Amino acid sequence: MKPLVLLLCGCLLATVLQAQLVPRQDSTKGHRYHNGYFNSPKLLSEKLLRYDSSVVNERSFKPSTIDRYKQDPDFNYERLVEPPQSWWDRFWAWFWLKVAEVLSTPEGKTTLWTVFTLLAIAIIIYFINRVTGMNKTSLFGKHSGAGGYTTGVEDIHGISFDEEIAKAKASGDYRLALRLMYLKALKKMSDTSQISWQINKTNTDYLNETSGKTWFPVFRSLTFSFEYAWYGDLPLNKEHFTVLENQFIELDHQL
Repeated sequence: MKPLVLLLCGCLLATVLQAQLVPRQDSTKGHRYHNGYFNSPKLLSEKLLRYDSSVVNERSFKPSTIDRYKQDPDFNYERLVEPPQSWWDRFWAWFWLKVAEVLSTPEGKTTLWTVFTLLAIAIIIYFINRVTGMNKTSLFGKHSGAGGYTTGVEDIHGISFDEEIAKAKASGDYRLALRLMYLKALKKMSDTSQISWQINKTNTDYLNETSGKTWFPVFRSLTFSFEYAWYGDLPLNKEHFTVLENQFIELDHQL
């Protein structure tokens, strides 16, 4: 009796296990059952889609109200506030705009390159001039047609100043006479150890060396007048020369 009961229990257990392993089929051919739903598109759409049948009330705004908000800066969240430009900033903006316009053409590029090259050469010459201590007369010494000598400072000890000044005044060459009087003053300063004269020193060097002297204001004024007349080709008439000559006489008495 006991083996028969065990056999019946085994058959029942096998039947239950087979039923669990075999997937259940619905009455609709070709559709599998999964998680309580059939995977038919029609059935899924009917089960998942919900249609909104509520009434929508459309609202509108007055154009005048919208324009008012657009003009209100407090509601402008995309504005980019740029600081006002000064006249200096505007000048450089205009300058670089013109440079860009020039560089946009082949002729402009050539012209600009030439200008920059000449400017670079001028800067190099200037710095060589300052570093080596050369003055204008050493680089571009002028020659006197009447006296037949170079009026650079290298001739400071080889000129008969009184004689040459008299010749320049007699011929009406007041610029040359002023040049000779200035060199004469430098020679006397050197002879009295007021300055340390050297060939390649500039007038500015001598001004720096004599800045503490009592006669410095007169010497500085005469230096500027001499440079304007000699290097700047400033016309010098007899009346103006007479004023400068009296100042040189005053300077000579103080040296």
